[in-house]
Amino acid sequence: MSILGQIGNTPLLKLEHVVDSHDIEIFVKCEFMNPGGSIKDRMALCMIEAAEKSLKLQAGGTIVDQSTGNTGPALAFVGAVKGYKVRLFLPAQLSSAYNPADRIRIAKLYGCEVTPVDLEDTLGNIDQLDDVDRAAAFVAIRMKQCYDMQKSDSSAWWSNQLCNPDNTKAHREHTGQEIMEQMDGKVDAWVASVGTGGTLLGVAETLRQSNPDLTE
Repeated sequence: MSILGQIGNTPLLKLEHVVDSHDIEIFVKCEFMNPGGSIKDRMALCMIEAAEKSLKLQAGGTIVDQSTGNTGPALAFVGAVKGYKVRLFLPAQLSSAYNPADRIRIAKLYGCEVTPVDLEDTLGNIDQLDDVDRAAAFVAIRMKQCYDMQKSDSSAWWSNQLCNPDNTKAHREHTGQEIMEQMDGKVDAWVASVGTGGTLLGVAETLRQSNPDLTE
């Protein structure tokens, strides 16, 4: 069995002693237990397999994308297992609170070609930019580079995590369904951090099937 078969079906645990009210129960989905260490394994696998099915990604091809978080290592992981080359653009530094060194090291361990991007080399002095604008500038610049690479190299496939509908699909058809089964369809509110928005939207679409008044 491939290690990719271990993606998903993560435990759902009830948090004890978190709230005083006995009318409220809080559960957490343990996505760190995916083999690549994050929830992004799900969308990386879903996007890559959809690209294979549509023949946009073929044997000997290269997966290309930019990332400021866990998608980069997830693409590197799934791509390595499937035998693809992976090229990622990761920030050299975005803010004093964010150090991408671990993600760069993990991606390289999977054999990925990593290009650390220094915004100052592209934009000059970035001291006037806050962290949000800095991250937006990085994404915009590197999305254009990914687009150009896919256009100029027929073997390159840009996974385009921010705009790829298979990102949301992974969570609508898998993560959300798992939560529905584990909770017997009884969920009043759904909380997730937002990167691309794929997790939040995909799971919410599924949960709303049993609770149209779901809070997210």
